[in-house]
Formats: sequence, C-alpha cells, structure tokens
Amino acid sequence: MNYFQLFNLPEKFLIDQKLLVKNFYDLQKKFHPDLFILDTPLIQQKALKQSILINNAFQTLKNPYHRAEYLLNLNNIDLNDKKFKLNDNNFFKKYLNLCENFNKIKLMSLSKNKLIIFNKNIIMIKIKQYNEKIAIELENKKWLYANYTIQKIYYFIKLQKNIEKEIRANNIY
Repeated sequence: MNYFQLFNLPEKFLIDQKLLVKNFYDLQKKFHPDLFILDTPLIQQKALKQSILINNAFQTLKNPYHRAEYLLNLNNIDLNDKKFKLNDNNFFKKYLNLCENFNKIKLMSLSKNKLIIFNKNIIMIKIKQYNEKIAIELENKKWLYANYTIQKIYYFIKLQKNIEKEIRANNIY
C-alpha cells in the first residue's frame, strides 16, 4: 500500500507533519494489536501486520530523507541501483576537500573548537542548501535530479556525524 494513501496525504515531499501525526494516531486507535487480544489468532496476526505497516509508513514519512527516498522509489528511482548512482567528479573533489579540512582541524591540538565552527559554518549550511534544493526538485517532479541531491545530502550527513563524533570524543562544546 502507498504510504501517502494510508495516511490520506498528498503524494509529495512537503507534507503537513501535524496531519501525519494525527492520522497515525487515528490509525493506531483502529489497528493497534492490543485492541484485538480477545480475537482469534488470525485476526490478531492481521492486526499486528497492519500495525507494523502503519509504524513503518509513519517512520518513513516523518523523516524527510526517507520520505524523499520513498517518493523516488514510487517513481522508479532506486538509490541502490547502479544506473542512478551519483557520478559527479566536481562534487566529489569539493567533498573530499572538506574531508581533508576536517582531518587537518582534527589533528590541530589547540584548535579542536574549530570543529564546531567548521560544522556550523560549512557542513550545516551545505545540508540546508541541499535540503532546499531537494524540496524544489521533488515538488517539480525532477526525480533524477532529486536522486542525485539526496545522495549528496547523505555524504554531508555522514561527514557531519563524523565531526559530531569527534566533538563528543574530545568533550568540545
């Protein structure tokens, strides 16, 4: 079943989050397995499957990146398909340069707090720019472009997680 249809939402990237949550709770009120404890095992199993579907759909639609991937999948773009893999040397050069800068900052013993600045002023700004770009691409049904943008976002999220891990490991706040 289409997750957007399940929650009675339009099939688009920008959705009403409050309506998603409301519809999620409304569905759980109907299909939560605890409501079927006195029913036959077959009915209990069907309720459990429906509840799992509702939970999976909710988790997918509430996360913008998972929602973007889901929209791409609905439109026959699979991020794991080699024919849709990002192949942008210019992007990778810039990304690797940022990774090198991260590693240089990491090695500077007196400049650990520069990681916070690097994260806020470069990485978070890049992620924000790509988030805005993917919203436009998905709303305009430019599926292939959105596919490449979401892949770029994932590279920056990975780098951001590495930076945040380094910040935590060194008790930098």
